[in-house]
Amino acid sequence: PTKAAKYWQCVREQSSYLDNLMHLSFDYRRNEAKIKWLEGKVEKEEDEYKATKYKIDLDECRFSKASMEKVARHRMREIKMWSKLKKEFNVCRKSQRNYSRDIRSRSI
Repeated sequence: PTKAAKYWQCVREQSSYLDNLMHLSFDYRRNEAKIKWLEGKVEKEEDEYKATKYKIDLDECRFSKASMEKVARHRMREIKMWSKLKKEFNVCRKSQRNYSRDIRSRSI
């Protein structure tokens, strides 16, 4: 692959990871709200069975939170890596601008 192809692949990959990170942040915030709701339910619940069920759900949400934080750290690392690679193939931006300019001038 040419440097230009590598550059644009980096752009696509980084964009994909950014999208994934944004969706993960929405899931994380929903999970945080559920944790707060479950903590309130555990405190107020008098029925032992329901309280136990809420505690299990709370543990599951806390586990999900930890997993999401780990995934987010990896996504950030990958996004930084793609930025670094884009800088290595930065030459392609100039060639792309020149290519776009040449295409426009030919179509006139």
